[in-house]
Amino acid sequence: MMFGENDIPGFTPEVVGEVSVRLKLPSADWMQDWPLEVADADRVQDFIDGYHLEHRTEHRSAIATLVIASLDGKFVLEGNPPNDLLDQASAILKQHPELLGYWASWDSESPSGDLMISPWIRTLVVSPKEIE
Repeated sequence: MMFGENDIPGFTPEVVGEVSVRLKLPSADWMQDWPLEVADADRVQDFIDGYHLEHRTEHRSAIATLVIASLDGKFVLEGNPPNDLLDQASAILKQHPELLGYWASWDSESPSGDLMISPWIRTLVVSPKEIE
């Protein structure tokens, strides 16, 4: 996995390809931010279920990133997603604090610069120091 604190994680082409096949997602070399390209608010539960079936660390990180990106879409569409979905996602994301920096938008100048998911992500970590 390759990324800076405020970047969306980048995964190797092999991981992207294998996760894409497993979860029936598109993947192509031109996709710069693969998790954003394939995020799907209607498939958050599918991605959570897929995470639990995967045991390889790098693949789990990729799926956790899909969960976050897709959940952000769900926040956009529904306001607050169902609590049971948030609880399941929270359990996964707490295992991957290194993924949360971008989504927490700690560097945002104002709340209007936040992603829709940012306030919820911030409830999972107390400060940016936790995710360094």
